[in-house]
Amino acid sequence: MIMRARAGVYEAHFPEGYRQNIGEGIVGTVVASWDPIMANDVSNDSRRILAFPEEQSTRSELCVPIKTGDHVLGALDMLNRKKNGFNQTDVQSLQVLTDQLAWVIHNARRFQETHELKEFNEQILQTIPLPVLLLDREQCVSFANNAYLSYHGLDGQNIVGEPLMQSRPTSYLLTSEGLKNLQTVFQKGEAQRLSSLNIPTENFKNRVVDLLIARLDTISAPLALVVFEDITESLEKSYESSLLRQISQTMQGILDIDRLLYAILTCVTAGTGLGFNRAILLQVNAEQKVLEGKIGVGPANQTKAARIWAELASHWTRKNSGCHCCRQPL
Repeated sequence: MIMRARAGVYEAHFPEGYRQNIGEGIVGTVVASWDPIMANDVSNDSRRILAFPEEQSTRSELCVPIKTGDHVLGALDMLNRKKNGFNQTDVQSLQVLTDQLAWVIHNARRFQETHELKEFNEQILQTIPLPVLLLDREQCVSFANNAYLSYHGLDGQNIVGEPLMQSRPTSYLLTSEGLKNLQTVFQKGEAQRLSSLNIPTENFKNRVVDLLIARLDTISAPLALVVFEDITESLEKSYESSLLRQISQTMQGILDIDRLLYAILTCVTAGTGLGFNRAILLQVNAEQKVLEGKIGVGPANQTKAARIWAELASHWTRKNSGCHCCRQPL
């Protein structure tokens, strides 16, 4: 047993962090037996031990266990410098008090455990390198990890506890399809795994993400755990590798130099594989020591360029995109 609180004339005398073995002394016997002890003449009680020299002036002692259900949480010990300092009314009063104290301690421990578990879970979610979001049934943000805040350029203090609509009005989760998936997760508890979602951005092209939505049953209310994985770059790299292979294959079948040059430039401006909508090829003139422009491919003006980028924004994920000039399959 460990001393947690003390008050009265002996308060200054108790050693800091005082400990006593269960089963030893009056207090230890009470905890071991679960029964109260009223000793109105401790000088004749063999169970008594002294915690400090000043306690020698004690003449009577009343100790009542603090218990809840099948657990003993501790004991409440009262000391008096007079003999016969306690009676049965004191015992009953302390038992009522310790019953209340037991629930206070029990609830305080549950709160502390819940708080520590919440912090532990949040630390786990923070270590996940993917954007993670926790939403309640009303689409209010309960938690957002740093990866999510960084991905969307948000401030954690301004988003937690507020509706998602306030910080991310264009979020997929607020679309009719997204709300339907959230509802399914909350009602049925079935995780939703969504692949290759096109997420609109303010840039010329969309982002592509995989999405996991799962239900977390907490003490207060269920939450929706949302995990994002941006696969845009991996798709681009895959498409780029495919495009380079196609360029290589195309070059092997063309012998005419002009057709070959035109084919190269057409390929590097096709789709979004390399991210260009115009290209110019220059050759070295060794005699004059200059670069000479040989051929160029791309839109003729800004209007056509804008149209091309607009098309890319909606079609960039196609694996067999045509070139911008003739729209023929590669």
